[in-house]
Amino acid sequence: MYATVQDLRFESVEVERASDERLTTLLLEASRLIDRVTGSFFEPRAMELRLSGRDAPSIYPPHPPVALTELWSWDEQLDLAMVEVVGAPVMSWSDGPRITRRSGVFSRGNGNVRAIGTWGDVERDGG
Repeated sequence: MYATVQDLRFESVEVERASDERLTTLLLEASRLIDRVTGSFFEPRAMELRLSGRDAPSIYPPHPPVALTELWSWDEQLDLAMVEVVGAPVMSWSDGPRITRRSGVFSRGNGNVRAIGTWGDVERDGG
């Protein structure tokens, strides 16, 4: 969620107007709407992504990596020191989120690259 019940209470939403349960429901609905409309999310989320290799050194994940913890190509775990990760925050001058092998390529395949870590369009401080 992008806000908390406490945030709303601080903004003068009183218990008489909405219970904690009701505010939690509304915050969840609003957060899902933001995710759906923007096609992104703005908080760090732990996820495993399946990406497709293209016989090229770079792959472009759908979400910016905040912290990549594991990377697999087919059944081979790749050394993270051997990849360059361009992720959150995505700068205006960059070509977007990207994972690039320092040598070799991600072999062609559908969903053959597994990237495990934390993802999201977040600020430099992770929030």
